[in-house]
Amino acid sequence: SQESSLNLDYSNTVWQEARSAPSVLNDVGCRSLLGAFLFSGKDIHKAISVLSGGEKARLALFKLMLAETNFLILDEPTNHLDMATKELVQNALLAYGGTLLIVSHDRHFLDVLAERVLEIRGGRLYDYPGNYSWFLEKREEHMKAEEASEVPSQGREGRGREDRRAEAAERQRLLAETRPLKKELASLEADIDAGETRTQEIDRDLCSPEVLADSELIQLLMKERAELEKTLMEDYARWEELSLRLEELEA
Repeated sequence: SQESSLNLDYSNTVWQEARSAPSVLNDVGCRSLLGAFLFSGKDIHKAISVLSGGEKARLALFKLMLAETNFLILDEPTNHLDMATKELVQNALLAYGGTLLIVSHDRHFLDVLAERVLEIRGGRLYDYPGNYSWFLEKREEHMKAEEASEVPSQGREGRGREDRRAEAAERQRLLAETRPLKKELASLEADIDAGETRTQEIDRDLCSPEVLADSELIQLLMKERAELEKTLMEDYARWEELSLRLEELEA
């Protein structure tokens, strides 16, 4: 029978399904690419019907990346995926040359892949050219600007000397609390940028024919990428924690 959601023929083995997909790869190239998708050795002779959900998703992704398409619509693509499969999805989509339309609640996934975010709010469409973190930052700025434009400006008449002193003291207190947060955020952003850059380099390497022909190198790169992914996840969590704290202080 044919699985419509994954487009897999359950009567085939992994190898038969892989070779049934139109491709310019020869057998050696196909085996190497399957290895990058964590199918190696005897695994390629497994029947698709006995594969786990994650394995089926990896095989479907393998076939998808062989197809000549220039536009993909992905609806919650990381739902129910294990970490290894999620990494493969990210790697493959980063190397994809076409356009992706992604609907997802996975912030990290969006941060890695998105180059443009569309928000529908109040019956209007807002376009943010950047990843999800950029979108959150700019949306906050836009919303504050909109709120400010709706409040009548107030003159300084009637303010007493004590009021001005209190405001100055509050500004100094706020500055003392926010300065170290902003400094750590800047450092985190630099680390995240470096980590994402290296991750993208690895993803490009994993798609090159030379690397695909070297299973040992593939494993080394995958290990390095997994370590980078772990560090990035920690950095993203810390960045979000600091950002929320800074937002509370400046509110």
